[in-house]
Amino acid sequence: TANVTIVTGTLHDAIIIPSGAVGMKGGVPYVSVVEQGTTIPRTIVTGSSPALGQVEILSGLSGGEVISLTPVL
Repeated sequence: TANVTIVTGTLHDAIIIPSGAVGMKGGVPYVSVVEQGTTIPRTIVTGSSPALGQVEILSGLSGGEVISLTPVL
């Protein structure tokens, strides 16, 4: 038997979130950001999908922000 690891690419300083946290409204992706106990929908720009069930965020979120795992309008 053998263990094999194949690296197809590496994302540096990327924001990666579960794809289920991304909602769509009018064809535009958004996430629900949690601020002071309230969820606020925010438009985002998505990038690649580095792994099954994950999506890269190119803009609209900053590292350290808290999001809901279920998008809310």
